[in-house]
Amino acid sequence: MNAFCFIIIDYYSFERTCEYLKHLDNYFDNNFLIKAVVIDNSNNKKNFINLIRALENNFAKSKKLNTNNYFIKTKNIEVIMVDPEENLGYAKGNNYGAKVAEEHFEFDYYIFSNNDIVIKNLDLTKIKVYFKNNIHTAILGIKQLDLKGVNQNPRKNTNIWRKLIIPNLFNLFLNARLTNRIINDKYSLDSLDTMPIEVDWVSGAFFIVRKEVFNMVNGFDQNTFLFAEEPIICDKVRKFKQKVVYFPYSEILHEHGGTTKKQSSILIENINFNSHYYYFKEYVKSNTFELIIAKISYKIYVNLFRPIKLLIKKILSLR
Repeated sequence: MNAFCFIIIDYYSFERTCEYLKHLDNYFDNNFLIKAVVIDNSNNKKNFINLIRALENNFAKSKKLNTNNYFIKTKNIEVIMVDPEENLGYAKGNNYGAKVAEEHFEFDYYIFSNNDIVIKNLDLTKIKVYFKNNIHTAILGIKQLDLKGVNQNPRKNTNIWRKLIIPNLFNLFLNARLTNRIINDKYSLDSLDTMPIEVDWVSGAFFIVRKEVFNMVNGFDQNTFLFAEEPIICDKVRKFKQKVVYFPYSEILHEHGGTTKKQSSILIENINFNSHYYYFKEYVKSNTFELIIAKISYKIYVNLFRPIKLLIKKILSLR
């Protein structure tokens, strides 16, 4: 089966990417010939060379396609490794990978995947049949458990007050549990694990997209570097009367935050806020008052609440 192509972002994690490709190679049998494109977002030639060497040590000799693209064939996977020579982020990086995939492979569906994934049950035959029988389904997310066994899928849309304003404006008085209850972007339906259902959006750590629809909506919105890409692309496909579906019959394990842990927390928080602010402004069309309040609340958090919480944490650590 040549219907699926994985697009995988690597960021200073060539060993993990290699292990993930080995995992995929062992998971699928000889009836599946999986395609994969790995985008090295590290902007570090050494990391890219280490990635190539790691794959060669575990599989076979690579073939140089051009200056920045290398091809390698494993037992069940054909892989193209790409060095864009810059950190493109999630949206632009995946778009770049999708373009490379189309230039070299024949397939019908993208699987956009992190490299911090362990497949528990992934029946691509059943997924392909579902897509064929449901021609208006464009995006499909599966059961995605974190390390605590909590399902990260599916998600529902929330408003700018719940997502940005209240969590920042009252941050000093909120813990993670209360913040998540305020954001309230998780479904609580009894039917979640019994049948496929249409949802607002699914996690970008692992989801499947019909290629023709992905191209029709011009892929991910490259105005975001990281975060908010999922609700944005799901909004984009719905404008073309396409559906986003949660498919509970397949399951993966996801080590959440494997990439963001490599960055400073304040940088990640800034990127997170800016991406969601852009989403609410350009896609949700939040009004001017809400957007102003969102910016003010974030400034209060960054300049007042965050330093206070860090100081309290430091004091408690000295006790």
